[in-house]
Amino acid sequence: ALSYSPEYGGTRGRSAVLLAGARVILYCSGDGTADAKTPEGLRDELVTIGCRYDQAANLRALGLDAGSSSNCDFGDGQRISNGKRVKGYLCIWTTEDGQKPPEQEDKPMSKYTVTPSIGVNIRSGPGTSYGKVGAYPMGTVVDVLEVRDGWGRTTKGWVSLAYLEAVEGPQRVIDNGIAIQEHIISDGRKNRPGRDTNPDTYITIHETGNAAKGADAAAHGAYLDSAAGEDDLVSWHYTVDDHAIVQHLPDYETAYHAGDGKAGPGNTTSIGIEICVNAGGNFE
Repeated sequence: ALSYSPEYGGTRGRSAVLLAGARVILYCSGDGTADAKTPEGLRDELVTIGCRYDQAANLRALGLDAGSSSNCDFGDGQRISNGKRVKGYLCIWTTEDGQKPPEQEDKPMSKYTVTPSIGVNIRSGPGTSYGKVGAYPMGTVVDVLEVRDGWGRTTKGWVSLAYLEAVEGPQRVIDNGIAIQEHIISDGRKNRPGRDTNPDTYITIHETGNAAKGADAAAHGAYLDSAAGEDDLVSWHYTVDDHAIVQHLPDYETAYHAGDGKAGPGNTTSIGIEICVNAGGNFE
C-alpha cells in the first residue's frame, strides 16, 4: 500500500511527472473532474500507461503530486489550470533529431513583425515538413530565440523568417561612441548565401588591401552590394575605417571572406571584419 500523510488523501486533482523508458509522462488533472483521483487511483492509472511500479509500491517518479495546486501548460495552447497559485515550476526540455537542450535560459536574438495579411503558421520544427501547432496573426511582434535554415524559433514554435520583418531597434554604438551603420547586402546576391547557421565561434580580421583614396568602410559597403562584389563572390560582416563601422551581413549568416571555400570553417563559423588601409585614412 502507498504511504502518505492525511493531507495527500482524498479524491482531487493530481499531478505527476514520470519516466517510462525513453518517454517522459506528464499527468495533470483538476479538482472536481472525472480525472480526479485518490493517490492509489493515480498510481494505478500511471502504471497502465507504462510507468514502472516496484515491489515497494513506489512509482519511480521525477515528481508525484506535490500536495498543492497544479497547472500544466503544454506550450501549444493546451492548458490545464485550477485557478490557484502554484508554489513552483518544473520545466522539461525534450530533444529531437539530435538537438541538445539549452544550457541556460533562452534570450531573444531579435524581434520580428508578422507581415502577411493572413498571418504565419507556427510549426513544431524548422521546416514545412513539421506539423502546424498554431499561427501568429498579422502585426504580431515575436521574439526569435534561435535561427536555423531560414526559420526562427519563438516561444510557441518555429516560423519562416521569409514572412517576418525585423524590428529596427536603436542604433548600436561601441564603447568609443562610434555608431555601427548598416549597408546589408541585398537578398538574392550570390555573395550573400543566406545560411542562417553561423555559430560565431571566432572572429577573422583582415585588411582590405585597397590603398586607394576614398576606399573607406562606406565605399566597401557599396562594393559588396554591387554586381562587382557579387561577381567576385566575396563578402564579410563588418568594415572598419578611421571614422566608421559598417555592417554588411547579420552575424548569424555565412560570409565569403576566408580562403577555405564555401563550406570552410573560416567562412561558416566566424565573423569577418575588414580593416581599411585607404590613402589619407588614419585608423591608428
